[in-house]
Amino acid sequence: MANILIAAEESVYTANEQKEGGWRGEREFILVKREDESSVITSFYFQPFDNQGLPDFDAGQFLTIVFDDIDGVAVRRNYSLSDAAGKDYLRISVKREPNGVVSNHLYNNIQLGDKVKLRAPSGDFTLRSNTKPLVLLTAGVGITPAISMLNTAAGSGRDIRFIHAAINSDVHAFKQHVDTLAAGNNNIKPLYIYSQPQTHCQPHATGFIDASFIEAQLPADRDVELYVLSPIGFMKSALTIATSLGIPNNQIHYEFFGPAESLMPIRINK
Repeated sequence: MANILIAAEESVYTANEQKEGGWRGEREFILVKREDESSVITSFYFQPFDNQGLPDFDAGQFLTIVFDDIDGVAVRRNYSLSDAAGKDYLRISVKREPNGVVSNHLYNNIQLGDKVKLRAPSGDFTLRSNTKPLVLLTAGVGITPAISMLNTAAGSGRDIRFIHAAINSDVHAFKQHVDTLAAGNNNIKPLYIYSQPQTHCQPHATGFIDASFIEAQLPADRDVELYVLSPIGFMKSALTIATSLGIPNNQIHYEFFGPAESLMPIRINK
């Protein structure tokens, strides 16, 4: 088993290295921009220090950021890419966690012009390329890979329902971006649901997702590609709803943001 895993890992490294603009191991990048997306999520834009090209990647993939010394400890974290491929930068959008070692280091210590080490984009949770209607159902920081998927599919003409659940508009990242895309692409329909809206919030619905809310966004034949990206509580509800509404299991895809052991009760095939 160990040999199988080592061989699989090596094949990923080789594939990443052989892409145009690709690389193996760690590569130095410079932070060229940071932008607040909400009160809790900030985007970090990185360009290669060697001024060489960047590889294409698939929407939904992640990169790994490596720090050799945070309080005397070497750490690495995986962060979903939050933009489409084909740009002159790689972007991640990070939620500051109260006890997050790397998120707080990024927020507090990494300034414009600073170098960081990145590993090449990777991961098999990716957007399927077909013409089926696309439903992106997200909550919290789960919105970040969904933005990469949305940006990639926006101009395809594919029917896209972008559903995001948040506490309120203050913590709702990328709202203006999604609204702007929707205004320029009539195939995109955003829907926002807030559990604790404030007086200035203008969601499409309040409370929590339920079967009737999701069903209203589906065609009668349920032939959609559904992506659920969220913390565990939301995900369990969303996957239960998806199966109850008859979406084929092999067209339900999910990525989880939180402790892996919390996913054990979920039995839907990815």
